[in-house]
Amino acid sequence: MNVKHFFQNMMKYCIPSVVTAILSIAVIPIVSRVFPTDDYGKINMFYTVGNMALYIVMMGLDSAYIRFYFEEFKGINRKDIFSLTFWLSSVFICITTIFIFIFIKDIVTIYLFGEVKGYLLLLLAIYIFSLMLFRMLSIETRMEEKCLLYNIQQIVLIIINRVSYVLAVFVTTNYQFAIIIITVSTLMFAVIFLFKQKKIQELRIPNVSREALKGILAFSIPLMPTTVMIWLNNSAAKMVLSGYGDFCSLGIVSMATGLANVFSLIPSAFCVYWSPFMYKNYKDEQAFIKKVHNYIMLISILMVLGFYSLQDVLYLIIGSEYKASQSYFMLIMLSAIQSLISETTSYGIILEKKTKVNLYISIIALLINVLTGYLLYPIMKSFGVVLGISLSALFQLVIKTIIGQKYYVSIVSKWQTILGYILIIIIITSNVWFYDEFIVRIILSITILCITLVLYKNDVVVIFKKLSTIKYKNKG
Repeated sequence: MNVKHFFQNMMKYCIPSVVTAILSIAVIPIVSRVFPTDDYGKINMFYTVGNMALYIVMMGLDSAYIRFYFEEFKGINRKDIFSLTFWLSSVFICITTIFIFIFIKDIVTIYLFGEVKGYLLLLLAIYIFSLMLFRMLSIETRMEEKCLLYNIQQIVLIIINRVSYVLAVFVTTNYQFAIIIITVSTLMFAVIFLFKQKKIQELRIPNVSREALKGILAFSIPLMPTTVMIWLNNSAAKMVLSGYGDFCSLGIVSMATGLANVFSLIPSAFCVYWSPFMYKNYKDEQAFIKKVHNYIMLISILMVLGFYSLQDVLYLIIGSEYKASQSYFMLIMLSAIQSLISETTSYGIILEKKTKVNLYISIIALLINVLTGYLLYPIMKSFGVVLGISLSALFQLVIKTIIGQKYYVSIVSKWQTILGYILIIIIITSNVWFYDEFIVRIILSITILCITLVLYKNDVVVIFKKLSTIKYKNKG
C-alpha cells in the first residue's frame, strides 16, 4: 500500500470535516458575543440530547443496514431494513414522547432547559426523527460510494447544527427561537434528500416475518449500547452541569468543547475511510498499518502543539463571558485525541469480535467521567467536570491500546508510543498552569517539538522525501 495513495483516498472524505472546522471557528465570534452563556448552553443541550437519543431510537438498525446492505439477512433486504428502521424508530419516538408528556414533562424540561416548556419536547422529537432520516440516507450514499452527495449531506447537516441558529440573532438571542430554526431546517432538508434519493417509496410497512424481525433485532440491538455509551461519555460533563442547574457553566464548557472538537474532526474523517480499510486489509497490510499508527501519533503531537502555542489567537475571537475556559479547554481535547489514536491501536478488539470488551470499557469510562464530575463540581466547579472528561479519555486510551495490541499488533515500538503519549499529556496538563504565559508555552513547545522530531525521525524523513519528490515532479 502506497502512503500517498492512502492519504489521497482518505482526503476525499475529509471535505465535511474541513468545512465543519472552518464554520465552527467562523461562527464563534458571533455566538460568543451575542448569545448569553446560559442560552448557548441550552441550545447545545438540545443538540447533544437529540444526537444521543438518535442512537437509542434506531436500536442499532443503522449498523444492520450497513452490514447487510449487499446481502440479505433471513430474507430481509436493504429496502426492508430501511423501512423497518423508519417505522420502528418513528413508533419509538412517538411512544416515548407521549409517555414523557403525560408523566415527567416538567422534570425533563427543567433538567434540559431550566424551565417548563412542553413544546420544546415536541421539537426535540421532530429533531430526532429528522436526524434518523439523515442517518439512513447518508449511509446509502456512503455504501453506494456517492462521495459528492455524501459530502453535500454532511455539509448541510453541519450548517444546520453549527450555523443556522446564528440567524436567530436577527430576531432574538433567546435559545427557544434558535431551537425552532434548527428543528425546522433539519426536517426540511431530510425530506428534500428523501425525495432526491427516491427513497419515499421504500417507506411502506415491510412484509417481514416475526422470525426474521427477531433475527435482525437480535443482531442490531446488542450493537446499540456501545454507541450510546460513547455518546453519553462525550456528553457527561454537560449532563452533570445541567443536573446542577448551572447553565452558565454549561455554555462555557460547551464553547470550550466546540474549540477542542475542531481537533475531533480529524478522527471523524479518518474513521470514515479507516474502518473499511482495516476490515479489508488487516491481514495483508499489517506493516503499512503500523506505519499509519506512527504517522497518526506524529500528527497528533504536532496538532496538539499547534493548539497549545496558538491558543491566544483562538481566544481573541471569543467573547469575554467564555474566556474562563482557556485554562482547561485542552483537557477536553484529550477525548478527541484518544479517539484518533485508538483507531490505530484498538482494532484488535473488533477484529477478534470482542465487542463486549468495548462495551465494558465504555461503561467504566462513563462511570469515571460522571462520578468525577459530580464529586468534584461542588469543590472545583466546571474544572472538576472537565477533569472527569480527561481522566475518562486517558483511561480509554491506555486500556484500549493494551487490549487491542493483545489481539492485533499495530504498533512498531511500544516505547515510542508510550513516550508519544507522555508528550501529549505533558502538553495538555501544562496548559492548566501556563495558559496565560506565552513565552513559557513557546519554550516548552520548541522543546517538545525537538524531542518529537528525534523520536519519530524515520517517519519525518519519509515524509520529507515524499514532499521533495512531489516538489521535484512539479518543477519537472
